[in-house]
Amino acid sequence: MTRIAAKPLPPRTLKKLEAIGTKLTKGKESLQQIAKKPPLGEIKRHIHNMNVAKGLKGTIQEQLKVVRFGAPLGKAEAPRPGKNGELVAPNGDPLIRVKLSGDTGIIGASQYALVNPRTNEYYVQTNGGGFAHPTTYNGPLSLPKGSRFQGDKFTPADLKSFEKLANAPTLVKPPTLKDLVKAFDKFESQLKFGQPAPDPKNVLSETVIKSQHPFTYYAVRLKDDPNHVVIKQVLTGGFVPAQPGSGTYSQPIPVG
Repeated sequence: MTRIAAKPLPPRTLKKLEAIGTKLTKGKESLQQIAKKPPLGEIKRHIHNMNVAKGLKGTIQEQLKVVRFGAPLGKAEAPRPGKNGELVAPNGDPLIRVKLSGDTGIIGASQYALVNPRTNEYYVQTNGGGFAHPTTYNGPLSLPKGSRFQGDKFTPADLKSFEKLANAPTLVKPPTLKDLVKAFDKFESQLKFGQPAPDPKNVLSETVIKSQHPFTYYAVRLKDDPNHVVIKQVLTGGFVPAQPGSGTYSQPIPVG
């Protein structure tokens, strides 16, 4: 039997085959990359949840305008410290902590919403601002339809991003001089001067609101909390030489 030696392929044909092989390889890699991407439904759900987080503060504030709480929750029903000290729901679910703006009526008090994205319920934590007003918890309340998270599994990174979005500062209308004076008059008897001076980089504005011998009072708005002001008290008269460049500061008070 006579064997016929195979002829080598022409260079042009070899190049075409190499090009086809490269395309097939690239196509295979692209399919692998696509397979690793999350499904479209998961992407939509993530975008939805991010938008819910952005609007949490406003949504909860609107709800609380018409809510009247009864007695605070007992220890067994209230959020509790988790393994790392962060507050968790009574069943152990992690919570998103959202600082709520607004007037609680007590100087030094602060209020937070503790949101459970798995159940779409939240607790209201009120830090009383002193021994006479201890921290209390109320709730849980349900988030309204249209402002609820989707899904029941959230990674620590998800929760961190939700909390960051929920607490991001929002643009607010600057208070008028009348608003600033009204806030000062309302809380004047509760002001405690001698607090640390705010960071100059964090100051939005400083406005003279009252001259009451021997002091002049300024309302200092801060970038990280534009709904509150710090009152600056400056000695500008009396037997002691005026000190217009210095002063002493109060704790933040709500305005608007």
